[in-house]
Amino acid sequence: MSKASVSLNYNSEKKKDLYGKKPDIGKNGEMIFKKDRFIRFVGVIFTTIAILNIAFDFIFKYVLKEDVADNSIDKWGYMWLDLLIIALLLIGIGALIIFHTHKIIVSQDNITSKKVFSSKTINLHEIESVKFSSTYHLIFISSNCKIKFGIFTTGLVAMLKFVEKNIPQHKCEDAVAMTKKLLRGVNYIPKGYGRL
Repeated sequence: MSKASVSLNYNSEKKKDLYGKKPDIGKNGEMIFKKDRFIRFVGVIFTTIAILNIAFDFIFKYVLKEDVADNSIDKWGYMWLDLLIIALLLIGIGALIIFHTHKIIVSQDNITSKKVFSSKTINLHEIESVKFSSTYHLIFISSNCKIKFGIFTTGLVAMLKFVEKNIPQHKCEDAVAMTKKLLRGVNYIPKGYGRL
């Protein structure tokens, strides 16, 4: 088996895990959709790399008292390296914050998107349409706000079933069809759907 086919199979299995993961159930029976563990992995890796680089830089400069930048070219290089490390640290911390705080909460009456500094809620009867996006998968639209399901949010299949059951067909028909096409693309047949 070629490396390309192995990579495709791995990516397909990862997407099946992402789409098929069951949402958590809250104490009032609501479904809680969280971000994929890949977000946490990226956050941990980037933050660890940045912290290790900062630690080594501190050791070289202040403990061993090594002056590693002897000329202006070296100084520019180290300045850009420092900026890169800061960027990695910010991305890593941001990813960890997103993983632990961003979620979609779905009850029989409404859909709520919770983020670090904001929260949006749409009552089901206020939903004017559900759109499909390759970036966000499902987008719920009311007259005054939008809630985006998000490409790295787990449990797309469970959300799709909820949409089919609770949203009038004329408001979500195209989005449902496009989501099923997406699932067919990774050879994922949700239980209970038969042939997509």
